[in-house]
Amino acid sequence: GADIRVVQALANRQKAGLRRSGRMRTLAKPMDPELPSQPSVARSGQMFGFWRPRLRRLKMPRYYAQRVTRRWREATARLRMLPHFIIAGAPKCGTTALYRYLLSHPQVAAPSKNEIGFFSETYQRGIDWYRSYFPIEIIQSFRTQYFGAKKIITGEHTPSYLIHPLVAQRMADMLPGVRLIILLRDPVDRAYSHYQHELRCGHENLSFRDAIAMEPQRTAKELDRMRSVPGYRSPEYVRHAYLDQGKYHPKLDELFGCFERSQVMVIKSEDLSGKTQDVFDEVLNFLSLNPFKLINIERVNSGVYQPLHAVDSSFDGELREYFGPANESVYSLLGVNYGW
Repeated sequence: GADIRVVQALANRQKAGLRRSGRMRTLAKPMDPELPSQPSVARSGQMFGFWRPRLRRLKMPRYYAQRVTRRWREATARLRMLPHFIIAGAPKCGTTALYRYLLSHPQVAAPSKNEIGFFSETYQRGIDWYRSYFPIEIIQSFRTQYFGAKKIITGEHTPSYLIHPLVAQRMADMLPGVRLIILLRDPVDRAYSHYQHELRCGHENLSFRDAIAMEPQRTAKELDRMRSVPGYRSPEYVRHAYLDQGKYHPKLDELFGCFERSQVMVIKSEDLSGKTQDVFDEVLNFLSLNPFKLINIERVNSGVYQPLHAVDSSFDGELREYFGPANESVYSLLGVNYGW
C-alpha cells in the first residue's frame, strides 16, 4: 500500500545518495541500532513493530530498515513519552535483572534500546533525541481510554548514571519528577565481579591485586575530565575504577542534593537476589503499579567464578577493612546497616 511505497522511496533515496558519495562499500554497523527489548507491539506500543513486517516484505537490508525506523522515531520524538523511572546504578549490582523483571509487567512499555546512556554519553543531542527511544504517548493513552488497559509507564536503565559526576543534575533539570531506583552491592563483591566482567570482555589482563594497585594511575583525573568535557564517558573509569565505584556515599549524596528522598529508592542488591519477589513488590509500590507475580526469576549477566574469599581470603579481608569507613558513611546516610 501507500506505507510500503513511502518506505521503499526513502530506502531508494538513501541508496542513491550513498552510491553518489562512494560510501556504499564502507557501510558498517548502524550508529543507532534499534533492537526492541519487547517483541510484542500490543505490550510496548512501539511503531517499530508496525514497520518491521512491511520492511521484511520489501526485503530491505537491515541497515536501511534501521535507518528508516530511526528517522521515523526522530520525526515523532515530541509525540513520545519520557521515562517515569530510571534504574541508574550501580554497575554490577543487579540492575539488568530488575529492569527485565519490570519489563515483564503488563503496565511497563519498553524503550527501543537498552542502556540508552543519554545523561552520561549523549546529553548534547538534546531531549528530542532521548524521547525518540520511547513509545508514542497517544497510543498508550488510547489503549487506556478505549480498551480499559491500566495506566502504562515507561523507563530505562543505565547503570553508569550513578558513577558519572554530572548525571544527577542533568536528570533533575530535564526530568524533575522522575523516580530513581538505585541498587547497591557489597563493594568488595561488586569490585571482584566488575573485575571478572572486564576479564571476560578482554579489557583486563592484570591479576586482581595488580589491577587494584593500578587503579589510581589508570583513573587519575578521569572524573575531572568527565566534568569538563561534554559527552566524555571515560572508558578507563568505567572499566577500571573497581574500588571508587563502590564508594557509594558521595554519589548518593549528590543524588539526594538534586532529588527529594521520596523520589529515590535504594535497594540492597543481595536482597534482590535472595528475596526477589518481595523486593519486586516494593518496587511496584514505589512506581504505583499493580501487583504482579514474577514467572521467571533468573540471574542475568552473571559470570561463573570463585568468590574472592575462596581465591584470596587475605586480600578479601584487606579490602573489607579498606571499605569499612565508606560503608559506615553509607549506613549513616541511609539510616540502615547492610552488614557489609
